[in-house]
Amino acid sequence: MANRQQQSQSVTNTAGSGNQPKRNVPAYRRILFRHEWIIQHLPYVFYLSCLALIYIANGHQAEKKIRTLNQLQKEVKALHWKYLEAKSDVMFQSKYSEVARQVAPWGWSASLQPPFVLVVDTTN
Repeated sequence: MANRQQQSQSVTNTAGSGNQPKRNVPAYRRILFRHEWIIQHLPYVFYLSCLALIYIANGHQAEKKIRTLNQLQKEVKALHWKYLEAKSDVMFQSKYSEVARQVAPWGWSASLQPPFVLVVDTTN
């Protein structure tokens, strides 16, 4: 207790001198929060702030590109399945039996005679 009284008396005794601070403030607070120190390090703080903004913007842009890429991959997969389905339908509809079934309502039918070869005489 006596020690605290001596400290408070020493603070009040040194308060009158111009070089000493009026309060018993830790040294790191006196150094960090001086006006000159803040002004001196302001460009570095702005530099770090700009780097942080660029880092955040880059992260957002990368996430956006990843989302777009995933969406396009899903779309390509869906279009691939549509292509395979259309190709399968065309292959099915171009079979001989399917073509014959589709033209039957018009009265067309398959020829019962085999095809014959035309011979052209070019000696004349």
